[in-house]
Amino acid sequence: MNFKERYQYHPEKDLIGKGGFSRVFKAHDTLLQRDVALKVFSTTAAEKYDLVHEIRRVIAFDHPNLCRYYDVELLEGKTALGEVESFQVGIMELLDGGEIRSYLRANPQHTHKLLEDVLHGLAYLHEHGIIHRDLKPQNILIKLTSKGPVAKITDFGISKSLDTEHSASSALMGTIEYMAPEQFNPNKYGIDGKITTNLDLWSYALLTYELLTGKHFFGSRSNGDSSEQLMSSILGDIDPNAFDEIPQPFRDVMKVTLVKDARLRAQKAEELIAIVSEKEFIANPTPQAKPLGEALAESPETQFLPKDFKQETKSAEAKPEPKAPNKEGGFSPPTPKSSETNPSSNTNSNSKTTRILAISAGLIAVLVGGFLFIKGPSSLFGGSDQVSIDQIVTRATLDFENGNFEASFAALDSAYKEGDSSGTSASYLSLMHFYGLGVDSISYPEALQLANIGFQKGNPLAAFTLAMLQNSVIPCIQDQLSKAPSIEACMNLIQENQDEWTNSDLGKGRMGFILSTGLGTFDVDWEQAEPMLSEAAKHGDILAQHDLGMLLLYQRDTAKAMEWLEKSSKANLPQANFQLGSMLENDNPDLYLGLVAKASESRHPQADAFLANRYERGGLVPVMSPKKSGATRTVAQYVEPNHEQANQYLRRAANNGNAESQFYLSLCLLNGCEGEINQEKAFYFCKCASDQGYLFAMYNLGVMYEEGTGVAQSQTLARAQFQRAYDRIQGVAEFQMLTAAERNLLQKLESMNL
Repeated sequence: MNFKERYQYHPEKDLIGKGGFSRVFKAHDTLLQRDVALKVFSTTAAEKYDLVHEIRRVIAFDHPNLCRYYDVELLEGKTALGEVESFQVGIMELLDGGEIRSYLRANPQHTHKLLEDVLHGLAYLHEHGIIHRDLKPQNILIKLTSKGPVAKITDFGISKSLDTEHSASSALMGTIEYMAPEQFNPNKYGIDGKITTNLDLWSYALLTYELLTGKHFFGSRSNGDSSEQLMSSILGDIDPNAFDEIPQPFRDVMKVTLVKDARLRAQKAEELIAIVSEKEFIANPTPQAKPLGEALAESPETQFLPKDFKQETKSAEAKPEPKAPNKEGGFSPPTPKSSETNPSSNTNSNSKTTRILAISAGLIAVLVGGFLFIKGPSSLFGGSDQVSIDQIVTRATLDFENGNFEASFAALDSAYKEGDSSGTSASYLSLMHFYGLGVDSISYPEALQLANIGFQKGNPLAAFTLAMLQNSVIPCIQDQLSKAPSIEACMNLIQENQDEWTNSDLGKGRMGFILSTGLGTFDVDWEQAEPMLSEAAKHGDILAQHDLGMLLLYQRDTAKAMEWLEKSSKANLPQANFQLGSMLENDNPDLYLGLVAKASESRHPQADAFLANRYERGGLVPVMSPKKSGATRTVAQYVEPNHEQANQYLRRAANNGNAESQFYLSLCLLNGCEGEINQEKAFYFCKCASDQGYLFAMYNLGVMYEEGTGVAQSQTLARAQFQRAYDRIQGVAEFQMLTAAERNLLQKLESMNL
């Protein structure tokens, strides 16, 4: 019996969920006569996410609060273009109650029980050495049973075994709203420089807060917060009164889990189960979790106290004695037990222990507080913040060189936020924002801000990014650019550091680009540029691969150019996606438009300009089309003119520096095609396009000066613009045939007797 015969489902009606890498369908297993869930991944997704790896890790697990995996299938099929496409399909337990968030909205009476279920599932995972790393409401599903609802943890795709290497890059995986501080900086906030199982306890606290209040504790991208803002909030101070609105016993859970330093955070899920179930819990201490006083860690066992015991402790500590220096909600250091202590001892015994704990905490507070006052906070656990930041930056730059841009960006951003004084993180981040590497989209304002910082530190990479920005006319940053270092200053810094900079592939590639284009004060030198670009490209520098492809295009070696552009396109460089797509327009329209769509998603201005033109006139545009498997692909589809859609792309392209879009937006603002006439804005965008050398904008700008449209009338400036246009069109005519529009413009200019 093959897969299609055994598992029956409808690709549209039975779609029950989808995520970043997969789609999930409800299906019927005709062999075993049961309903199951099918989790389907394509080959493209498998490059980032391996379902077989996920299932191999957890298929033997058997716990009522974990989703069961039954099997995995590897399938192949053909696309409409005849290409072979592979799929990984996981066969899973069907959880028919949906996500925990939506279930609890309708059934709030089950909140306590389901949140405790999650803790039991975590305890089982941690006992088997697995860190989930992506615990969030979407990954908690409900199973409806005759005995009531059961919460089950799902999606172990980025979970990690404790015995594997925990690098800075691997730590930075998950959903940022629920990520713990040690995922951004394991050296500072982790345990022995690593992430461990209590990372999941931080995430558990955040999902609990969200389910109980309907709000995200640190904010959310869906509410307009940027990843940078979220990271800053996570690494910032936590208001000690932030948990007041949380009902007990979960308020106590929050206090021991939302602690930035993983060493001071609750270590085991069983501790939280003890709080939630209000039962005493006895456990062996975690070797990695050292309390503040070494003397308190000498006992073979640690006692975790029930809720009423904590209240007595608070009462004892209410006296004006110095408090322990934990201002982030961490629990008090555990107290040692003598070998005679019985877990079931009476209340008097507990009260005595309480008084001892309170006095011990006070003494430790005095000692540790004085130590911190003299030595500073970094002395408590040893080490220097800058050393750990330097290590993160080093690893992040290696990730960049290896093409792991998302991991590199996250680590560099963390280092920058933590105060990297070298300027390296700011310089790399500026380049990544400029090219759209490791980020959702190109951002010139971010690139400019960070490049300014790197330039002040003398970094030639930052100088390169600044020079690229200065060389363009990008309206969204023009005011800030006027205050930035000039392109000449950038070129001087690069020249001063050229020998050292070009020892790296990245520096060699950027220097090759400068020489191939004549950027700034450098002359065009293809003979010197090509070997530099070639060497960097062969070593995997995707920017050099793109630039070498463009240089070969200028040299009319199209076949070799496409080889290099394909390499950089596979790494999802927006510039390469657009250029390669434009070369495939006639051979493969679907692939062509798919690449253009990817470039536009990254806000590449040329791709946006292309789509603006298509929607304005009508024609083939990229649309997402479902496959039989339930996945989607980009196909070419004809659309009628859509001026509203065209205007959105036009404005975005114009604001991000596309000269043609700036010119057409100027015409639009002059003629009122958006429902308003704004001559000043029209002049501004026309001048932006003219400053970039756009021929028709030069002429129109001359007309606007001549007639005083949107600017003070000036015949001198008008004639200067007409002369520029005439010189430009004469230069164009020397190398290629003029279009009909260019010939008409030439006739007008010649009639002016320039």
